[in-house]
Amino acid sequence: MAKPKVTKEKLKQIDTLLATFSTSYRSSSYQRATNVKLSTESINGTLVMPGEVFSFNNVVGRRTAEKGYMAAGVIVGNKLESGLGGGVCQVSSTLYNAVLKAGLSSVERAHHSFPSSYVPYGMDATVDYGNIDYKFKNTFEYPIYVVGYTGGRVVTFNIYSNKSLKNRTYSLENTVYQTLQATVQTKDDPNLEEGKTEEIQPAHTGYKVKVYRNIYENGNLVKKELISDDFYRPVNGIVKKGTKKPEKKPEETPKPSTKPGVEPAKPSTETPKTDTKPSTETPKSGTGTSNPGKEPATSSTDTSKTN
Repeated sequence: MAKPKVTKEKLKQIDTLLATFSTSYRSSSYQRATNVKLSTESINGTLVMPGEVFSFNNVVGRRTAEKGYMAAGVIVGNKLESGLGGGVCQVSSTLYNAVLKAGLSSVERAHHSFPSSYVPYGMDATVDYGNIDYKFKNTFEYPIYVVGYTGGRVVTFNIYSNKSLKNRTYSLENTVYQTLQATVQTKDDPNLEEGKTEEIQPAHTGYKVKVYRNIYENGNLVKKELISDDFYRPVNGIVKKGTKKPEKKPEETPKPSTKPGVEPAKPSTETPKTDTKPSTETPKSGTGTSNPGKEPATSSTDTSKTN
């Protein structure tokens, strides 16, 4: 299909704002915020001519590290995991709501596995390059101009076209008509220590929800059309419960005393004393001189040694 020719006359027909929609990503990580900003910048300034189909994946392109995209949370199956370009689904969802409020028709749109926090239930549009796209068609007879920007952790899309289209305005509403509670299954794990638990799969409540578009002409409700009927299936949780008994600590063997023993008495190095007693023997005659009137002196000394 040949691309519609853009002329100056056709561009002059774009002279009014038809719709705007914003979502917040204030709680997002730096990585996710970067991805939101990059993908929004890719879409900003896109011109869609009458009869032309806009493709999110074609306009934004593959989300690669070379383009500056970073790893952030993405929904894979029923779980939130880390993946390159996490956060771009908020951009496609914000654009989707702006398109609906402008009165345009989406030709390809899919919801997530479970509801997103940044838009009401049933108003999300997931994308995955090479697998899931978001597309809308310009069903007007005038060109439309898409402006996207971020600021203050808020992403906004404005849809511009001809002022003659302003006689109609649109509002969106959703109705959750069934809620399905999820269960949590506990599985014993012999490799996990007793008393500990580990969440394998978070539980997600299921919802059936319809989204309607109210159409007003000159302020009067003229039609209520069904846009989508989505089923977010319940996701049952799985928790592992540890059953592994703690290992018993081996009994400690008493350690030998480190106090020194009693040392044996050391032999004395002192020289034995020799007792000297005065002799009581009477000296034999002829061995000394006698003084008349006095007893003879007795001064004998024992000089025996101890062997």
